[in-house]
Amino acid sequence: MENEKNSQLIELASSYPGLGLIVIVKCSDLIDAIRFMAKEDMFQKEQKNSDKIAETYLTEGEVRQMLNVSHSTLWRWKKEEYLIPVKVGRKNRYKKSEIEALINQKN
Repeated sequence: MENEKNSQLIELASSYPGLGLIVIVKCSDLIDAIRFMAKEDMFQKEQKNSDKIAETYLTEGEVRQMLNVSHSTLWRWKKEEYLIPVKVGRKNRYKKSEIEALINQKN
């Protein structure tokens, strides 16, 4: 019910953007509508950010090339829990964000 009132208030305001329309609204309803709009805006921004932040996974060969290390080094790092791969099926994959963090630590 509250969301419906908020939506109706927003729809009314959107329908007459250029008119000097006077609307009598309880302050509590206006505050609720503003909070509703703020939550919607925040939700949309989070959706856009989560789409951008989607993790990329790299193969062992890509990681070895990026870090200039051998297969044995990756195996040892896994054993030491320094760089732990993610299993995708039967294959090891590495989070690109973790590899980039390692590269930044080296520099």
